[in-house]
Amino acid sequence: MKDYAFRLGFSGIGIAGAGALVEARQQFEQSIALGFHADMLYLARETGHRFLPTRLLAGCQSVIVCLYDYRLPLELQSRYKVARYAQLKDYHIFMREKLEALAAFVHAGTTGEQYKITVDTSPLSEKQWAVQAGLGHLGKNGLLLSSSGSYCFIGIILTTLHLPTTEPAALAERQDPCGSCRLCVEACPAGALHEPYRVDARRCIAYHTVEYKGTGEHFPKIQCSPWIFGCDRCQEVCPRNRALSYPTDAQRYQAPFLHFTDSDWENLTSEQFQRYFSGTCLQRRGYEKIRVAISRDKE
Repeated sequence: MKDYAFRLGFSGIGIAGAGALVEARQQFEQSIALGFHADMLYLARETGHRFLPTRLLAGCQSVIVCLYDYRLPLELQSRYKVARYAQLKDYHIFMREKLEALAAFVHAGTTGEQYKITVDTSPLSEKQWAVQAGLGHLGKNGLLLSSSGSYCFIGIILTTLHLPTTEPAALAERQDPCGSCRLCVEACPAGALHEPYRVDARRCIAYHTVEYKGTGEHFPKIQCSPWIFGCDRCQEVCPRNRALSYPTDAQRYQAPFLHFTDSDWENLTSEQFQRYFSGTCLQRRGYEKIRVAISRDKE
């Protein structure tokens, strides 16, 4: 199964049992109580579903977690910055295709077994299940830190099959995995990491440039420049991301706008937006909001 997963382009795979993650749920609910979820009210609903897979798939016994390294060996040609994960075509699509292929392989020859695939498409707490499956731990920036860093997508297959599990990191490492390092905390332009290992979305540039749909009255004034979609600052300074090589599979999914210059962004038409951003994560944000982000950055 692992060999096949690597052939599909995944950079890591682990398996966890489907028992409830009680401590992770408690930590999550503390963050909700502190208001760190901003206006993403859906995060406060069905919190139990995030940490107990049987609520999503009856009879679930195993949680197969796959990582996909999305780093590309190039830099954008413009001062307008887009998070690395959005420099590929929409990962929801190609990750699901890979997970479907892996699920078919795993369940070949079985009868009556069920599975469910999720790639940011269910309440499941994918980062916490990746930790439980032995694929890394959460860093002070709130992201999964795997052996190859934090630039990775997470995809999950819930299955009624009983599979051997992989061991999570030692408890001591999970409780204080970053030690005295505070590079991401100090580098965050908006102070969103004022509580290490938690992200305050109200201050997070990535939240404001990707998720936020309001007008800003209830949030601090956030200076997002030069980021017009997402933000990687906490990942850029992380020592875990000093990779010596880049994955080859990710280059198959390069987005078609990576050659854009400042002028290309500033003169972007709605027709060009459809041509270059269709099938990417920026399409979800929409032409008008991307234009607003570019105009804000020019001010």
